[in-house]
Amino acid sequence: MTERLTIGDFSRITHLSIRTLRRYHEQDLLVPAEVAPVTGYRYYSPGQVRPAQTIRRFRDLDLPLADLRRFLEAETGAHGGAADRDTARQVVAAHLRRLEDRLGRTQRAVEALRELLDPGAERTVTLEVLPPQRVYAVSLDVPEGAGLDWYDAAMRDLDAAAGHRPVLPLPDLFAGRRASAWW
Repeated sequence: MTERLTIGDFSRITHLSIRTLRRYHEQDLLVPAEVAPVTGYRYYSPGQVRPAQTIRRFRDLDLPLADLRRFLEAETGAHGGAADRDTARQVVAAHLRRLEDRLGRTQRAVEALRELLDPGAERTVTLEVLPPQRVYAVSLDVPEGAGLDWYDAAMRDLDAAAGHRPVLPLPDLFAGRRASAWW
C-alpha cells in the first residue's frame, strides 16, 4: 500500500495550514494524492512535500498565484527541457523585477518623507562617469488603469533582444500614461 499522509500530518510537515491546503486544492494548485469518496478526507503523498514547500516559499516571497502556477507547471513539465527551465526562470526574473521596482518606489517614498521632515537638510549629489554601453529601449502608451501585463511583455521583449546579457529595470518606469524604459 502506498504511504499517505492525512491533511493534518501534511500540514505539520509543510507548515501550510489546513485551510491553506484546502484552498490550494480548490484552486488546483496542490491537489491531494487521494480524496476519500465517502468522507472527502484529503490524503497527500510524501512526494508532494517538496512541491508544497516550494509553494510556501514562493508565497512567502509574494509570488502571485498565477505566476506560481506557471512556475510549477514549468518545473514539473513533461519535457523537462530547456524550454521548461527557461519558463521557470522567466517567472522568477519577472517577479524579481516587480519586487525591485516596488523597493525603488518605497525607497523614494522614504526619501521624500525624510525631506518633508527636514526640508533644510543638505543633500549630497554625486556624478558618475560610466563606460559606454549598449542600451535597449521600449516605449509605449499605457492605457489608464492598465495592470502590469504591459510591463511583463516589455521585459520579455527586452530579454529577447538582449540575449544572454542581463536586463535590469530602472526605478522609474513611467510617468503619467506614457511608459518608457531603457536598459
